[in-house]
Amino acid sequence: MKTIICSIALVFIGTIASATADDAAFAKWEKDIAAIEAKIAAGESPQGSILFVGSSSIRLWKLKESFPKRVTSNHGFGGSQLADNVHFFERIIAPVNPSMIVVYAGDNDEMIVP
Repeated sequence: MKTIICSIALVFIGTIASATADDAAFAKWEKDIAAIEAKIAAGESPQGSILFVGSSSIRLWKLKESFPKRVTSNHGFGGSQLADNVHFFERIIAPVNPSMIVVYAGDNDEMIVP
């Protein structure tokens, strides 16, 4: 149930982020996103796996060593911000239908001071 609620929250946040953000700002990630989509198409990100998304801290994590008894998928892309991960939800998260999503992003987010 928590997974469903988190997934719904991510979709909701993604809708808001997509509506307010300029798509050109996300174009710099196209190569990384295409590579992740290729992994999905090649079956390297199994349906129902535990999906790790986020910035370089995720991308560089050796998941097979850390979780040898779990089926994991790594969809991290270095330098990404939380909004980037949310923006690409339909392309890099939804197709895997993960059993769990682990997100680590935000270190690269800009702090807005009023």
